[in-house]
Amino acid sequence: PGTAGELVFQMAVAGVETSGDRTFVHGEVEGQNWVMRIPGMFSVKVGEALEVIASAGDIRLFEGANGPGCVT
Repeated sequence: PGTAGELVFQMAVAGVETSGDRTFVHGEVEGQNWVMRIPGMFSVKVGEALEVIASAGDIRLFEGANGPGCVT
């Protein structure tokens, strides 16, 4: 488990894209679409399940046409 102020969750990877010095991992967390921005070149494959630990202050919720989604 994460420490105080950290959240731990599972993400099913749906897509991966690299842009310069960042990697964007698209996936699903508890039925919601998420995008995770990671510094550097991160190697992960579509279909993998990732255990993600994030500080609560690093997670952003956005309302879109299809409802809320999160980005970290």
